[in-house]
Amino acid sequence: MAVRRVKVMADYYAFPLWVSEEGGMPSSEELPLTDVLRDELDLWSADYTRVLIANGYSWPSEQVQADWNKRGYALAIRVARELGPSYEVVFFDELRQRVTALNPSGRTSRRRK
Repeated sequence: MAVRRVKVMADYYAFPLWVSEEGGMPSSEELPLTDVLRDELDLWSADYTRVLIANGYSWPSEQVQADWNKRGYALAIRVARELGPSYEVVFFDELRQRVTALNPSGRTSRRRK
């Protein structure tokens, strides 16, 4: 079975997981994740939409952006662990504007978008 690539990346009003070979985002139920993690991903993405829209589509401060980004990175590590080796999980880092690849052990390797 081929390894599926999943990107953790927020977008307005969207579930923040994107499956590369399928060219879009799966429904939250399509991937084998716990309900708790799905709910936390939904909240993280909703915070992105809420904060940016409330502030003219920009972050109110670097600290707010950094805190939000840190939450997303931690969620991406959890996604990688729950999905396991059948999936390559990457995280779009809003601060650095690049993709970080994660493996199930939580170790990372940097790569450009």
